[in-house]
Amino acid sequence: MDVVKNGTSSLSTAVSNVKDDADALAHSVNSSLKPDVTAVQDGARQLQSALGNVASGGLTPVTQAVSSLSRSGQALVQKLNQLKC
Repeated sequence: MDVVKNGTSSLSTAVSNVKDDADALAHSVNSSLKPDVTAVQDGARQLQSALGNVASGGLTPVTQAVSSLSRSGQALVQKLNQLKC
């Protein structure tokens, strides 16, 4: 992804893919993982919104949303790694 070359559209596409994957995951996980999946979904939505408003809101909301989504994703991965399959 080359944000300098492609602008925020490359980020928007990547975030949309994350949101779609999280939405699909939400339908297939057990109840113990739902709060973590919801947090990823919420983070992706916040990042989509921040990217859509970058011209008026600046980069601070984008960086905050990226950090939030990253933390949510890491928490989900940790829970997934703890599952016994």
